[in-house]
Amino acid sequence: MKLFIIVSLGGLILHFVSGCSPQGSAEEPLSNGYSVDRGSVYYRDDKLDIDPSGFEVLGDHWIKNNTQVYFMFTPRSGQEVRSGLWSEGEDGDFYKLNSLLGFFSKAVDAESFTLVTDYLAADKAQVYYFNTYAPVKAPSVLHGADPKTLDIIDENYARDKDRVFYTRRHYGPCTIEKADPGTFIALSETYSKDKHNAFHECSLIKNADSKTFKVASGFLAKDSSNVFRSGKLVPNADPGTFEHLKHRFSNLNFYTDDQHVYYFENIVKDADPSTFELIGSYFFKDLRYAYFCSKKCHKIDGIDIETFREVPINSNWANDRVFGHDKNRVFFCAELKANKPCSPLPDSDPSSFEYIGKYFSRDMSNVFFKDELVKGADAATLEIFEVDDHKGLYRARDANRIYKIQRIGAPEFYGYEIVGVRQPN
Repeated sequence: MKLFIIVSLGGLILHFVSGCSPQGSAEEPLSNGYSVDRGSVYYRDDKLDIDPSGFEVLGDHWIKNNTQVYFMFTPRSGQEVRSGLWSEGEDGDFYKLNSLLGFFSKAVDAESFTLVTDYLAADKAQVYYFNTYAPVKAPSVLHGADPKTLDIIDENYARDKDRVFYTRRHYGPCTIEKADPGTFIALSETYSKDKHNAFHECSLIKNADSKTFKVASGFLAKDSSNVFRSGKLVPNADPGTFEHLKHRFSNLNFYTDDQHVYYFENIVKDADPSTFELIGSYFFKDLRYAYFCSKKCHKIDGIDIETFREVPINSNWANDRVFGHDKNRVFFCAELKANKPCSPLPDSDPSSFEYIGKYFSRDMSNVFFKDELVKGADAATLEIFEVDDHKGLYRARDANRIYKIQRIGAPEFYGYEIVGVRQPN
């Protein structure tokens, strides 16, 4: 019931509204969409089966009352929320309210349970960690952590009196073995050290000199003798001259020192660091050789280095299967081909070559599927009319035939069978 009082004061009309909430409505709004009334807890408009005695909203994902602690993975719009164990929504997200009591080997103590950060919590006996990314997407115990001496170093690291923990959100948690809590220093999101050792995330970096160890950039670290990328030793690298490849289009995974070119932490064999340059999305060259670089860098044999270029492809279907050409031939490159990642297309004409799409290409006289010649196909009239990339099935036709191309063999070593059937007149 709502009561309206209208008072006239010298022509000025004031409206006073007295609101009486309907029975069962929420009277005490809290944060993060929660509210309570005399006998119930609500999340938005949904009544939850939770005792409101001592009810608290601790953070984005944690709530508790006098006897239980609950974890909430926030639902998307339109999804219902109920109390109970984890349940998986239609879109694959865990979204239902979960009681943590009995969820772990030790019961969660609600009275002493506190939120340390938005992803770390503790009670008198345990420390808890929440990872928002699959496949974890659930609270877990930070095993071995002492809640009484827990110290948050920064958003990536924590320690207690005996151990150091890597707690970078979405990656942790884990114990950094051999780390000394008393001398531990966080250097970056992924690198750290103490008086004896250096670490990358949770792992000890072998042969690193702690006294001279420092972070050079996001992935890179150096000491007086070595270079490390993502915690791995870069072989034979000179820390004094090691740097990212100096080219405005260069991939950040390329590095040089005064003697070598590196792709990730691997040496690109025979590459000259003073002349190595990018010539396409996946192609590089120096004065002597050209390279196709995807997961690894592969030297391309039999090309004319002066005229070698990438064939521009405006298609997501190309992926890391790409084409290059010199004045004589077109080359198809793909790392699915274990022995020879780059192969010349038979009888290909670089001056008329074009990528059609769906792994098909052509020149003035020929049609190709990946690196294979589609024998007898008429380049001028070819059209693709069926594609099932999941099954590895492709169909195309020209003025004379229909071509069925089917993937065969095991996933790591598969090939394709190309069959052409003459069309009826």
